[in-house]
Amino acid sequence: MKIISWNVNGIRAVEKKGFKEWLLSSGADIVCIQETKANPCQLTPELLNPGADGFDIVLCGDYNIAHKPIDLANPKANEGNAGYLPEERAWMDTFTSAGYVDTFRHFCAEPKQYTWWSYRFHAREKNIGWRIDYQCVNPSFIEHVKSSVILSDVLGSDHCPIMVEVE
Repeated sequence: MKIISWNVNGIRAVEKKGFKEWLLSSGADIVCIQETKANPCQLTPELLNPGADGFDIVLCGDYNIAHKPIDLANPKANEGNAGYLPEERAWMDTFTSAGYVDTFRHFCAEPKQYTWWSYRFHAREKNIGWRIDYQCVNPSFIEHVKSSVILSDVLGSDHCPIMVEVE
């Protein structure tokens, strides 16, 4: 089962950038979208019901916290900025200490892996970003997680989708 999560930063804007086509071709069993910035009455019928077979959409929130220095391009320069404040990182420490597993870091310890880039200064092209989108699981479920990846090639938002595959 593939579960994809994506902060689309405006569902109506991303729809104009090929969201429906991406959604239907993603191969996901469940798609969680954040920051839709729209009411159902503002959406097209095609977006409200993208698949005739009852295709599994779940709305949820992203964390907006870069947990560790490895999770952003310039940790020292951002220590006083929202998303990397000491109290936010401490909350993530408490969260993971309680047993929740950051699935991406469970599989990947490589730096320069981000899920959000500012629209300014060509940050995405330069890969100057932050990893602030997460898929976390409880400890008893981690054995069922086969992979966790960042889909950085998918455009349409200042965030990119992330995907976890579970059995």
